[in-house]
Amino acid sequence: MLGFWLGILRALADEEVVAGMSMPRYATGVVYNDWVAPYHGLLLRSTFRAGLRALPARGEMLRRLAGGDTSSERQAHLVRDCKRCIAATERVIETLRAALREQGLRDETRV
Repeated sequence: MLGFWLGILRALADEEVVAGMSMPRYATGVVYNDWVAPYHGLLLRSTFRAGLRALPARGEMLRRLAGGDTSSERQAHLVRDCKRCIAATERVIETLRAALREQGLRDETRV
């Protein structure tokens, strides 16, 4: 699940990541399919995809995260914060994966 949120953060931090797709389409078509869908059965996949389609556009998400401030300075600051969060999250994910590998743990159970 951390990989899912990391993908969403990457899309927020870098407009080129979404490659011309809307944020909801990117979230459902790329991030969810790559990170979460393989572990969900039909019912959860349908539910999550429907929920993700309700996401606002990238620009709207950034505006809301910025508390409504639409200044380019605030937007740039928010993008920098996202990039710092990405770097920290990547370190956390790798540490968790290493610990799980070390313990021989891997759960691929569908829910």
